[in-house]
This record gives sequence, C-alpha cells and structure tokens, in this order.
Amino acid sequence: MWTSLRFRLASFFVGLLFCGSVVLAQEATHPDKHQAADHGDAHAVDAQEFAREELRSHRQESYVGWMIRSMGLVGLLVLGAGFTCFVLTLFIVIRGQGPFACAALVFIVPIPFWLGLFGTLKGLIASLQVIAMSDAAIKASEISDGVASSLLNPMLGLVMMAPSYLVATLGSIFRSFVKPAVKP
Repeated sequence: MWTSLRFRLASFFVGLLFCGSVVLAQEATHPDKHQAADHGDAHAVDAQEFAREELRSHRQESYVGWMIRSMGLVGLLVLGAGFTCFVLTLFIVIRGQGPFACAALVFIVPIPFWLGLFGTLKGLIASLQVIAMSDAAIKASEISDGVASSLLNPMLGLVMMAPSYLVATLGSIFRSFVKPAVKP
C-alpha cells in the first residue's frame, strides 16, 4: 500500500514541478510589454500606449475576471494542488496507519499554501521588474497586477489548504478515540 501511495505522491510532485517549469518557460518567452521600441520612435510608442489605455478604460472587467487574471497560472496550480491534497488527505486519514500517516499529512496539507507563496514571490518580482524597466514615471496600474498576484495567490492557497487541514485534524482526533481491533 505504501509503495503505491509513494508512487502516486512522487507522480503528483513531478507533475507539479513540470507545470511550474512550463509556467516559468512561458513567462520567459513573452517579451516585456514595458520595454521601449527598438526603432526609437517615442511618439509611436506613446500613441500605442494611449490606444491600449483607451481600450482598457472602455472595457469593463468584472471583479472575478480581474482576480483570475491577477492570479494567473499559479492560481490554477494552487487550485489543482488544493483539490489533489484534499483527496490525498482523505485517503490517508481513512486508510493510513502507523507513524508515516501523520508524517504524510504534515507534508501534504500545506502544499497549496506553499504554491501560494510562490505566487507571492512571482508577483513581487513582476512589480519590481516594472519599476526597474521603466524610464519614466510609473503608473499605479502597471504595478497593481504584480501586487494583486502577490496578495491573491497566498490567500487562495490558505483557502484551498483549509479543507485538508480540517479533515486531517478532525480525522486524527476521531482516530485517537477509536480503539484498534485486537487480532487473535
């Protein structure tokens, strides 16, 4: 049973690492939208920026849409990890025996929060890159996406970790009251 569980856990973490590397690779291949144009025509760059701002002001975005856009792919990883950790926690609480069950719970339950902290660092780095790459005055809207990502991802990680934490805690308490069957 433990061999199968270890294999599943290892497969899960390899999948998470692969998804994280794909996210980072996609971000590295997209050019930074805040860099100046190569041809040096400042008026063309200003006109393009004005047109983008006008489009943004006319397009109304819902609050939920803004949250999803702000969290990005890290938010999707946190959601997937939260559901997976909940299922694994249920499995371990129901079927787990011995000291390794407790160690597995301590390891598995906080994974969504760890991914949320990864989103925090990613968002802060994005905000600092905007500041570092800007030659002119920075608008708050340029920095707000990174700040929103750095705040929303750990919040989502805590929300996704809470059910697993409750199941692990209540399951452990319940199992401590149940006496094991004595084998003849």
